Amino acid sequence: MRQNTYVAVTAIKPKGLNLEKYRENIMKEMEIEVRTTKQMFQRTVKTWKKKAAFKTKIATSSKGELRGATYTESEIYSYINFGTRVRWALMSKDFKAKTKPRILDSYPGQGRAILVGKKAFMKHGLKPRPGIKERRYDLVITRIRKPLFQKAINAAIRKAAR
Repeated sequence: MRQNTYVAVTAIKPKGLNLEKYRENIMKEMEIEVRTTKQMFQRTVKTWKKKAAFKTKIATSSKGELRGATYTESEIYSYINFGTRVRWALMSKDFKAKTKPRILDSYPGQGRAILVGKKAFMKHGLKPRPGIKERRYDLVITRIRKPLFQKAINAAIRKAAR
Protein backbone atom coordinates (compact mmCIF):
# COMPACT_ATOMS: atom_id res chain seq x y z
CA MET A 1 0.00 0.00 0.00
CA ARG A 2 1.31 3.42 -1.03
CA GLN A 3 1.63 6.22 1.56
CA ASN A 4 1.50 9.95 0.89
CA THR A 5 4.56 12.00 1.73
CA TYR A 6 3.99 15.27 3.52
CA VAL A 7 5.59 17.80 5.80
CA ALA A 8 3.70 19.24 8.76
CA VAL A 9 4.63 22.71 10.02
CA THR A 10 3.56 24.26 13.30
CA ALA A 11 4.18 27.90 14.13
CA ILE A 12 5.82 28.43 17.49
CA LYS A 13 4.81 31.69 19.09
CA PRO A 14 7.50 33.04 21.39
CA LYS A 15 6.42 33.67 24.96
CA GLY A 16 6.15 37.29 26.02
CA LEU A 17 6.20 38.75 22.52
CA ASN A 18 5.04 42.34 22.93
CA LEU A 19 3.87 43.44 19.47
CA GLU A 20 2.83 46.86 20.77
CA LYS A 21 6.41 47.58 21.84
CA TYR A 22 7.66 46.66 18.33
CA ARG A 23 5.06 48.96 16.78
CA GLU A 24 5.93 51.84 19.15
CA ASN A 25 9.66 51.55 18.47
CA ILE A 26 9.21 51.38 14.72
CA MET A 27 6.75 54.31 14.76
CA LYS A 28 9.24 56.39 16.76
CA GLU A 29 11.94 55.75 14.15
CA MET A 30 9.50 56.55 11.33
CA GLU A 31 8.65 59.89 12.97
CA ILE A 32 12.36 60.72 13.31
CA GLU A 33 12.95 59.77 9.67
CA VAL A 34 10.19 61.90 8.14
CA ARG A 35 11.25 64.85 10.32
CA THR A 36 14.88 64.43 9.21
CA THR A 37 14.04 64.16 5.51
CA LYS A 38 11.81 67.24 5.80
CA GLN A 39 14.75 69.18 7.27
CA MET A 40 16.96 68.00 4.41
CA PHE A 41 14.44 69.16 1.80
CA GLN A 42 14.09 72.51 3.59
CA ARG A 43 17.85 73.09 3.18
CA THR A 44 17.31 73.16 -0.59
CA VAL A 45 14.96 76.19 -0.39
CA LYS A 46 16.48 78.15 2.51
CA THR A 47 17.43 81.13 0.27
CA TRP A 48 14.20 81.18 -1.75
CA LYS A 49 11.81 84.13 -1.36
CA LYS A 50 8.77 81.88 -1.92
CA LYS A 51 9.82 78.68 -0.15
CA ALA A 52 8.21 75.38 -1.06
CA ALA A 53 6.26 73.97 1.88
CA PHE A 54 7.12 70.40 2.82
CA LYS A 55 4.71 68.08 4.57
CA THR A 56 5.14 64.72 6.26
CA LYS A 57 2.75 61.82 6.46
CA ILE A 58 2.82 58.47 8.24
CA ALA A 59 0.14 55.92 7.42
CA THR A 60 -0.56 52.21 7.61
CA SER A 61 -1.29 50.49 4.29
CA SER A 62 -4.12 48.03 3.78
CA LYS A 63 -1.54 45.25 4.26
CA GLY A 64 -0.53 46.70 7.63
CA GLU A 65 2.75 48.19 6.40
CA LEU A 66 3.84 51.42 8.04
CA ARG A 67 4.75 54.03 5.41
CA GLY A 68 6.24 57.48 5.84
CA ALA A 69 6.60 60.23 3.29
CA THR A 70 7.96 63.76 3.01
CA TYR A 71 6.55 65.69 0.08
CA THR A 72 5.66 69.06 -1.41
CA GLU A 73 2.85 70.13 -3.68
CA SER A 74 4.93 73.03 -5.06
CA GLU A 75 4.86 73.15 -8.85
CA ILE A 76 8.06 75.21 -8.96
CA TYR A 77 9.90 72.72 -6.75
CA SER A 78 8.77 69.95 -9.08
CA TYR A 79 10.36 71.79 -12.04
CA ILE A 80 13.60 72.17 -10.09
CA ASN A 81 13.68 68.59 -8.80
CA PHE A 82 12.70 66.78 -12.01
CA GLY A 83 13.93 69.34 -14.54
CA THR A 84 12.19 70.52 -17.70
CA ARG A 85 12.78 70.04 -21.42
CA VAL A 86 12.37 73.76 -22.16
CA ARG A 87 12.19 76.96 -20.13
CA TRP A 88 9.74 79.71 -20.94
CA ALA A 89 11.77 82.31 -19.07
CA LEU A 90 14.47 84.66 -20.28
CA MET A 91 16.96 85.34 -17.51
CA SER A 92 19.29 88.32 -17.10
CA LYS A 93 22.93 87.92 -18.18
CA ASP A 94 24.11 87.91 -14.54
CA PHE A 95 21.68 85.11 -13.57
CA LYS A 96 22.99 82.38 -11.24
CA ALA A 97 20.63 79.68 -9.99
CA LYS A 98 20.09 79.31 -6.23
CA THR A 99 20.43 75.54 -6.44
CA LYS A 100 22.76 73.02 -8.05
CA PRO A 101 22.05 69.51 -9.31
CA ARG A 102 22.40 66.87 -6.58
CA ILE A 103 23.73 69.34 -3.98
CA LEU A 104 21.50 69.57 -0.88
CA ASP A 105 21.85 73.28 -0.34
CA SER A 106 20.57 76.61 -1.53
CA TYR A 107 22.73 79.59 -2.40
CA PRO A 108 22.01 83.35 -2.69
CA GLY A 109 21.69 83.27 -6.47
CA GLN A 110 21.77 86.30 -8.69
CA GLY A 111 19.91 88.00 -11.51
CA ARG A 112 16.24 88.03 -12.45
CA ALA A 113 13.69 86.87 -14.98
CA ILE A 114 13.29 89.38 -17.81
CA LEU A 115 10.50 87.66 -19.72
CA VAL A 116 8.29 84.83 -18.45
CA GLY A 117 5.66 82.67 -20.13
CA LYS A 118 4.97 81.04 -23.47
CA LYS A 119 2.65 83.85 -24.60
CA ALA A 120 5.31 86.49 -23.86
CA PHE A 121 7.91 84.53 -25.80
CA MET A 122 5.56 84.10 -28.80
CA LYS A 123 4.68 87.81 -28.73
CA HIS A 124 8.38 88.69 -29.04
CA GLY A 125 9.09 85.91 -31.57
CA LEU A 126 11.41 84.06 -29.20
CA LYS A 127 12.00 80.34 -28.96
CA PRO A 128 12.03 78.59 -25.57
CA ARG A 129 15.30 78.46 -23.70
CA PRO A 130 17.05 75.20 -22.76
CA GLY A 131 15.29 73.44 -19.88
CA ILE A 132 16.07 73.40 -16.19
CA LYS A 133 18.62 70.76 -15.16
CA GLU A 134 17.11 68.24 -12.78
CA ARG A 135 18.30 68.48 -9.17
CA ARG A 136 16.86 65.10 -8.03
CA TYR A 137 16.97 65.96 -4.35
CA ASP A 138 14.58 63.08 -3.71
CA LEU A 139 17.18 60.58 -4.94
CA VAL A 140 20.04 62.25 -3.07
CA ILE A 141 18.11 62.20 0.21
CA THR A 142 17.06 58.58 -0.33
CA ARG A 143 20.67 57.55 -1.03
CA ILE A 144 21.84 59.25 2.18
CA ARG A 145 18.98 58.25 4.48
CA LYS A 146 18.08 54.70 3.39
CA PRO A 147 21.03 52.88 5.03
CA LEU A 148 20.73 55.02 8.18
CA PHE A 149 16.99 54.37 8.41
CA GLN A 150 17.50 50.63 7.94
CA LYS A 151 20.03 50.62 10.81
CA ALA A 152 17.63 52.57 13.02
CA ILE A 153 14.75 50.18 12.30
CA ASN A 154 16.94 47.12 13.02
CA ALA A 155 18.02 48.72 16.31
CA ALA A 156 14.38 49.46 17.21
CA ILE A 157 13.44 45.83 16.56
CA ARG A 158 16.35 44.55 18.67
CA LYS A 159 15.39 46.94 21.47
CA ALA A 160 11.78 45.71 21.43
CA ALA A 161 12.96 42.09 21.55
CA ARG A 162 14.76 42.61 24.87
